[in-house]
Amino acid sequence: MRTKVFRSIAATGMAVMMSALIAVPATSAVAIQPPRPASPAAETIVEVAQDCRWMWTDGSLKTARTFRQSRYGTANRLPKLRVTVSPAYPRQKVRLAFYENGRWNRQDLSTTNARGVATVTLNPYTTTGRWANGTWRYRVTVVGAGRYQDLQITYRR
Repeated sequence: MRTKVFRSIAATGMAVMMSALIAVPATSAVAIQPPRPASPAAETIVEVAQDCRWMWTDGSLKTARTFRQSRYGTANRLPKLRVTVSPAYPRQKVRLAFYENGRWNRQDLSTTNARGVATVTLNPYTTTGRWANGTWRYRVTVVGAGRYQDLQITYRR
């Protein structure tokens, strides 16, 4: 469009008078670059605060839960933890870990979807394949945001 206007003006001999009236359209491919800092160390990175919320898939917000094998039967029937991170981009990793013998042991890892939602699953079984019997401290962590929530989970046979 811009070239066509310029050609028609130049053909009429009015190029000198009209050159000040030619405007670059807003959809121009030329981007205006911000001034560059003197050194890479002078660059400022602005982080967007992320809102992280969690809820059990059965609707509960309790941080202390007891799961009995007599009620749930198998791990597939246990409620899961649903974590929502806003804004949804960039996608975040959500980690579920339990504390045992002085260290955090990862139990599940999930990545948020396009809506910012990730679901992590509890595993009530011990290494011998039996339903656990006791209380553990769990932590749900949104890795990229550095946010976490501690939970107390009790398993009973």
